[in-house]
Amino acid sequence: MSVEKSNQSITILHNYWRVPSPERAFDGWLEGKPSEEDKRRVIEEAIAERKAWTPSPEAMRLVEQLKAFAGCRVRLQFWNPIMYWLEEEGAYPVDVDCIGVTLLQDGDHLQAYIQVSNAKEFPNQDGHSAMSYFQQRADCEYLLAPLADLYSVTKV
Repeated sequence: MSVEKSNQSITILHNYWRVPSPERAFDGWLEGKPSEEDKRRVIEEAIAERKAWTPSPEAMRLVEQLKAFAGCRVRLQFWNPIMYWLEEEGAYPVDVDCIGVTLLQDGDHLQAYIQVSNAKEFPNQDGHSAMSYFQQRADCEYLLAPLADLYSVTKV
């Protein structure tokens, strides 16, 4: 599994909860400009992968690992593709009370979320607000941090 784990921290090196999408199909494209053929192929692959996507055993294992943080104050770091080049320009770290982890239906796909409260951002010079990553849904009383957007969780 592409996760680095200790008793105090989990870093997600490959996010198994990220549903493929045409909008993010080029997020990992690091070198050169894609040709029109590359663009067509990559978008078609993303559409096909999205249709076939379901949570993998690794994704469910991550959910189980994150349940250990329930009841703790944790620092969340969300992932942003800019972090491939400039890690400090990602979202600000956010400290939250971790209530638990839940699975909810999001359109055609099951998604995992950390249920949180008492969010406090820690702005830095180059980053941007992380608050837009959180979701509030009618089917959950807590603020939700989507696992699909997480990079790390650390006890504070």
